[in-house]
Amino acid sequence: MKQTMPSLGFQLNVENLDFNLYFTVALNALMEISAIFVGSVLLSFMDRCLLLSSSAFLTRVSCIFCIFFSRKDNEGVNENNGSKGSWLQLSAEAVGFMAASTTFDVLYVYCIELFLTNVHNFTVSLLRQALKLGASIAPLLVVLGI
Repeated sequence: MKQTMPSLGFQLNVENLDFNLYFTVALNALMEISAIFVGSVLLSFMDRCLLLSSSAFLTRVSCIFCIFFSRKDNEGVNENNGSKGSWLQLSAEAVGFMAASTTFDVLYVYCIELFLTNVHNFTVSLLRQALKLGASIAPLLVVLGI
């Protein structure tokens, strides 16, 4: 039951990284696949609440680093492909994407374990509905510039 909510926030902004669009989307796909394995391993060793909060914190820190590592001038233009993107920015984006995917994976597990059996189907369906609603509104917010 994998959701694309964290990927929408990052995927809708990959064009601002000034890298090849296909390369950044492929890198994000690799990071999402590795997030499933890393999250599964960390779930067996860590507390769910600690893993959820630490991966959400890592996502926020990585997004802030993306701002600091961005280049607005043309001093970083590469002669080979004309890319002016920063590799540090791309790395911070990839780590943030992986942490966001881990956060949402842990959120599903945590939501299922948090509630009793008779209400957990209802709460998981509400969680899924909220994520789908957020995923459908995210592109509209990007278009509006919010």
